[in-house]
Amino acid sequence: MKQAATNLLALASTAYAAASSPAGTKSGCYWNTDAGQFNTRFGHDFSIDLYGTVENLIPSTYTVNQGVNPLARRFDIANIGFDGVEKALTLTVPGGQSNGPISVAQLATSYSDILYGSVRTVAKISNVPGTTHGFIFYANDTQEVDFAFLTSDTSKAWLTNEQVTYTSPYSTYSVAAPGDASSAYHEYRLDWLPGVSKFYIDGVLVQTITDNAPSTPGSWIWNNWSNGNAWAQGPPLSDSVLKIRSIDGYFNRTTVADNINLNPSSCPAVSSSSSSVAPSSTVVSSSSSSAVSSTSSSVKSSSSSVVSSSSSVAPSSSSIVSSSSTVSSSSVATTSSATLSSSSSSSSSVAPATSSSAAAVTNFYIKDANNKLVNVPSGQDGVANYVTSQNSATSFYIDSKTGYLYETGAPYAANRGTSAKPEITYFSTIGLGYSYITCSQNTAQTWLECKANGVAQQAMTCGNDGLLYFAPTIPSTCVWVPLYYVSSTSASVSASSVASTTSSSSSSSSSSVAPTTSSTSPSVAPTTSSVAAQATVSFTTITTAWTGTFTTTTTAVSGLAATVYVQTPAKKGDVISTSSTAKASYTTVTTHSGTAGSVGYITATPKVAGATTTVTVVYPTPVTTCGNQGINFAAYTNKYSGGQATYGYPSFSPEAYKKVSPWFSDDTTYIAESNDGSGTKINVYGYGPLDASTLVLDHTFYLFASQTGYYSLNVPYTDDIQFVWVGSKAVTGWTRANADITQFWSSQIATQTPQTLAYYLTVGTYLPIRTLFANGGGQGDLRFNIYAPDGTSVLSSNAGQNSGVSSVDIVEFPCNSALGAQFPAWGKET
Repeated sequence: MKQAATNLLALASTAYAAASSPAGTKSGCYWNTDAGQFNTRFGHDFSIDLYGTVENLIPSTYTVNQGVNPLARRFDIANIGFDGVEKALTLTVPGGQSNGPISVAQLATSYSDILYGSVRTVAKISNVPGTTHGFIFYANDTQEVDFAFLTSDTSKAWLTNEQVTYTSPYSTYSVAAPGDASSAYHEYRLDWLPGVSKFYIDGVLVQTITDNAPSTPGSWIWNNWSNGNAWAQGPPLSDSVLKIRSIDGYFNRTTVADNINLNPSSCPAVSSSSSSVAPSSTVVSSSSSSAVSSTSSSVKSSSSSVVSSSSSVAPSSSSIVSSSSTVSSSSVATTSSATLSSSSSSSSSVAPATSSSAAAVTNFYIKDANNKLVNVPSGQDGVANYVTSQNSATSFYIDSKTGYLYETGAPYAANRGTSAKPEITYFSTIGLGYSYITCSQNTAQTWLECKANGVAQQAMTCGNDGLLYFAPTIPSTCVWVPLYYVSSTSASVSASSVASTTSSSSSSSSSSVAPTTSSTSPSVAPTTSSVAAQATVSFTTITTAWTGTFTTTTTAVSGLAATVYVQTPAKKGDVISTSSTAKASYTTVTTHSGTAGSVGYITATPKVAGATTTVTVVYPTPVTTCGNQGINFAAYTNKYSGGQATYGYPSFSPEAYKKVSPWFSDDTTYIAESNDGSGTKINVYGYGPLDASTLVLDHTFYLFASQTGYYSLNVPYTDDIQFVWVGSKAVTGWTRANADITQFWSSQIATQTPQTLAYYLTVGTYLPIRTLFANGGGQGDLRFNIYAPDGTSVLSSNAGQNSGVSSVDIVEFPCNSALGAQFPAWGKET
């Protein structure tokens, strides 16, 4: 059934039936416990009011001209209608079209000033091949987030932070869609928050993407389209219909219509955290939508509340305390930081900085050597207790004065502190400025972890009542990890789940030289190479329009601050960047030469006045007169094959190969291995063809610091397991338990999170590194990358190609033994 959607005009002030999350009146801020506070709420439940006026939602009526292949597509209002039987709004691409423009359908918000939002769409996907369904935030072609479905394959949902020119492999993912996506209604939710996009299906977080996260205000769009290209695989032979039962959106708008009578500045900034706590310790239980049960709840807030921060992860050995980051909403820059022990590659970021006036001081609390919380005000430095053994207790609380984690029941009476009452897990800050454990209902988020055989295990989880409980199984070998707090946020995380965020601010205005990024290091730079000098690397992306016809990307790194300058071809109405159109005054090139103990600079002054000046940066290189170039490796047969199916591959013991003579050994100039699991034999570092399905590869080398600053070590993906050791323990004493990075494949992990560590090195020093990889059977994949402080690649793997490259700064050992000892011989290690 079709009906012209002439009543799809504009609204945000009238009452309506919510798709899934209740809210207060229009006189205050709208609280969404999963995403934060917003100044505008929008939505309509078509199952309750099918033909009613839907304001602030308008049909698109324009044509996208794309030539002959792909065909042009035209958004027609006639393709928007209603299904009276299923009580749903319909967006239709009529079948049988062969020539362009293809008639398609699209709805968009009437306002284009949305700066962050959380939107739930309850919909049923078409299974007629040839169209693409999209639930989208859109500002321009590089400021776009897509929650998309191809009707030619409804088993997958495609999730992306759009990039016109490929710059990152971590901005697009496909995830499994519900098995009955084309026959039943499901809730598809997109949260666009500062520095991050989060995607949910039926209330379950299925993907988080931080690369290329938008930062420019725009519109929200729902569409069903085809243009005959290879992606959409259309046009469809018969009608392809997207059915939408309800829409529920929370938005922050940079300007708010008069009829809302709301000052947007009264609402605290939204955060990139996925768990928030409602102000005034009030929890409103969620209601069910017409199609699916909601997992979120909301309350109205009239006062500033705690702004959530990212729950990213960092090594527990880190002693860094950092400041929160504030980014102007009018800036085109987005700031985020690469996390330490389980995050992103050097060129991408995963722990978005939080913009908040309420959290302008220390953002994270981290334990010092005396098990005290760092930088906590005097008298408020309670030590987080930890559970020493399994027992019958099922729920826990944190005492608000002592900060200890206790079991309920008898241990409470015996161990409680001076608090009048314990903090309940889902309540917000009371008194001391701490925010405690937050559990979102119906989620299985681990907050306290233990380690068994060196692998972090899920030990505690959230129950449906919002309390914290033991997970179903806990290994008997668990060693419990202390709990940590996050200041001015709503989430507490474990010692294996804490990160620091560097303070940085960006400016997109500049002269003829590249824009300057100011950055505050989270700690004083160490004077020696040390594993205690781990820290985050903060990446800022500045996107500007310019007069060129192509997109350019330039990365500038200074210590922990990295800036990616993206220049895109200007469209009509764009403000042209002065830095893009101005004639360059300087060109900087780098080279590696000689063995001097410092970095040199050579300036070539042009002979013609006004011409470009070239500045050559000369980095020193390691001494290689002793024949030490490259990376040592040893290959073994995996004696623990078949155990990779168990989460974390706990049966694998890297120490078992210390006294084993290798299958073969040699040196290499890169670290990589890839086989497709088909049984086809491959070459490994020039040896073969051989069966690599049960292969173990151990690698040892030294990283020479040609620059002073933070070097990033990155494991983007592995199959089945990979360990990295850094410092003296990489030479001797390495075990599974003391690995600095552990990355493993599991069928329970939809998408592996890249693991990254940063180490501060002084020019002329050497850092020993070991990485050991094992394939337990079938397909295998080994990758390892290292980035210098200026962002250049020191070591890189070509994904899936059994190849890679390293710079001159990678050596087997220093020629001067006083700068670093050689690694023990294979089979004779300790």
